[in-house]
Amino acid sequence: MYVQEGLPANWKGRSVNEEVRRMMKRAGKFDRVILNARIVDGTCDPWFYGDMGVRKGKVDFVGSLRNFEAGETIDAGGKVLTPGFIDMHTHYDLSLLRDPVMISKLIQGVTTIGIGQCGLSPAPVADVNKSLLDQYMGFIKAGVEPDWGWNTFHEWLGRLEELDLGL
Repeated sequence: MYVQEGLPANWKGRSVNEEVRRMMKRAGKFDRVILNARIVDGTCDPWFYGDMGVRKGKVDFVGSLRNFEAGETIDAGGKVLTPGFIDMHTHYDLSLLRDPVMISKLIQGVTTIGIGQCGLSPAPVADVNKSLLDQYMGFIKAGVEPDWGWNTFHEWLGRLEELDLGL
């Protein structure tokens, strides 16, 4: 990601110096530019007005992007722009089988969730223990009736990869 050169971390959208501007032009146009946003960057610094450029699905630049080419330009109109939030303690392990998009999380700005880190996970599990684990995970299943077609953690991850996950 390009950053504004020679300016403190809290530069608050001041214009990019010409050398960085030339480097960015050589890199080609952005896929998407979001202009006029109140940016909350997750660093604990206060929000600031600025723009964001995206290339190949990743944030490539945050700063002033006036007069840059983009495949799509969005005027945020002063709305808040933040990185995706991470929810590191969820119990969505089995809920992903019912709702792989997790729209309830996406509309809250959550783009990454952690599963299986609380000592209770759908894998690994031996065939002899599947019914016991199914009973024990009752409160986490949230209406999901898994087929328990996996034993190893690798097989469980393979099952998740079959889904069209939104997170």
